[in-house]
Amino acid sequence: MTRLLVLFPVLCLVAACADGTDPDATLDVDAFAADLWDDAVGAYPGWSQRGAWTTTPVPSQSHAGDHVVAWYDDAMIAWDLQGTAPDGATAVKVHYDSATATEPKAYTVMTKVDGFDAEHGDWFWARYEADGSVTVAGSVGACTGCHGAVSDTSDWVYGEPPA
Repeated sequence: MTRLLVLFPVLCLVAACADGTDPDATLDVDAFAADLWDDAVGAYPGWSQRGAWTTTPVPSQSHAGDHVVAWYDDAMIAWDLQGTAPDGATAVKVHYDSATATEPKAYTVMTKVDGFDAEHGDWFWARYEADGSVTVAGSVGACTGCHGAVSDTSDWVYGEPPA
């Protein structure tokens, strides 16, 4: 009986996390964001671009008026915005103060993490300052609030499919 009393709260906690009520509780957000800095921000210069999100920073209303350039990993490019993005598909938006700025001021990363946050397409979001410090990470309301507009058409991702 004592085992059951100890085990019951643990099982309830696991069930609460598994049903998507608190996606940030399903993984160590800080550790995941730190790894994502190395894996995505450290790698994006070798990735691809498409559509209007190319080498010249364009104004972004939803990123505090910053100018951004977007980069996509191979999984994101192969997916081509059709159906559901594969686990691990990742995009990096590089933020600049202006269209002519040469030094990034921040980075935003979105990556698909199977089982992380079903309510928001299982996307994990992180914004970093230029020095790599994390501003926000996990299931970020500002990100899901904006990207929700394309949740049904392109799995929460803005962009243009390749020609």
